[in-house]
Amino acid sequence: MWHDPDDAWFKRQLEKRDEFTRQTIRKIDGACSSRDLEELHAALANLLISTAAQEELIGALEAVNRCEMFYRFDDNSAGGAPRPTGAGLAGEGLGTEYIEVIRRNQRTPAPTLAAKALQSHGPHVLAGTIDRLLRFPVADASVLPLLRKLAKADRFEGRLNGLGRGRDFRLGAPARRAIVLTTAALAERAGST
Repeated sequence: MWHDPDDAWFKRQLEKRDEFTRQTIRKIDGACSSRDLEELHAALANLLISTAAQEELIGALEAVNRCEMFYRFDDNSAGGAPRPTGAGLAGEGLGTEYIEVIRRNQRTPAPTLAAKALQSHGPHVLAGTIDRLLRFPVADASVLPLLRKLAKADRFEGRLNGLGRGRDFRLGAPARRAIVLTTAALAERAGST
């Protein structure tokens, strides 16, 4: 049985998606300021495999390309300020691949709130949206290409406090089930008209 989408619920998901995007931009800006390669990697987690399409991310990634160098820093257990270890990594071009992924994602139409909620790189947002589509299937063909990409990506990294590893999100199997339910909802709706 298919359901009409709950627009209020999906609007809340969009707010969560947008907040996650703002947090990511702040983390990217912080990594550019500190030139910390680990912070940058934490900020960029999941972007390459994501369905994110937010234009604001592109500006932050262009700033990464303008950063001169990023470094790994020692933990400096002897005290004092952390110091760079090893050779640095030039910032020029680091953001380019991420920008290309976002541009490709922007070409996938997302006319509905459900589809827009799936255009994210936040594992919590994506997992919540997929769960909602599993519990309340919608007859919305625009979610299918996004679900297919998430099914293919499968594992999204969870992060705690931006750096430490958290629980990973396995989105592949739930996304594949959501594809089946959405396809069935579309067929049911077509049969009822």
